[in-house]
Amino acid sequence: MKKPALNPIAIVASFLYVTLLGSTPEIFMDLSFENAIIQAKKQNKIVLAKFHADWCHWCNKMDNTTFSDPDILDKLQEFISIKIDIEEGVGLKLAQDAGVSGLPTIVFFDGDGEVIGKYVGYQSPKEMKKIIKKVAKTQK
Repeated sequence: MKKPALNPIAIVASFLYVTLLGSTPEIFMDLSFENAIIQAKKQNKIVLAKFHADWCHWCNKMDNTTFSDPDILDKLQEFISIKIDIEEGVGLKLAQDAGVSGLPTIVFFDGDGEVIGKYVGYQSPKEMKKIIKKVAKTQK
């Protein structure tokens, strides 16, 4: 039986897909804020809400650096992580309610929906690790 030949176009396309779109898992759940709080309460976890906008350079940079870092991905398994676009749906109202004053802003909520931590601006992987460690202590 003849082995199938490797298709160079398919190989290049696969490489470009992984390179351009990334191969890291999506850590942000497709949940509304209300459902994230419900899940956090049920699972005794903290909600990490990343407030962002598509046009925000630092938001995108944080996605491509901090939120693609393997250590951060591992640590965020302990949280209910969601993205809130301030330009869609109730995102602007949620941002106002949480006191978001700039983008990106990471806000941590407990299972009752109370803010337990807020960090404005780009956070490097190193800074984010410190933040996660600090916030995780409040849960214990």
